[in-house]
Amino acid sequence: QHPDEGREEKAREIAGWMERPLEIHDLGIEPLDDLLTPLMEAPPGEGAPRR
Repeated sequence: QHPDEGREEKAREIAGWMERPLEIHDLGIEPLDDLLTPLMEAPPGEGAPRR
């Protein structure tokens, strides 16, 4: 997902209301890509179940 200013603003409002700090970590898609690539490249039967 791309950063969304509207969501960030709403999250900051909620964090302020709750008197809690807000941390936003832009992880990009690399962690997801690292998980999915081996599954997509695995031979049938060795990766995720096919539907």
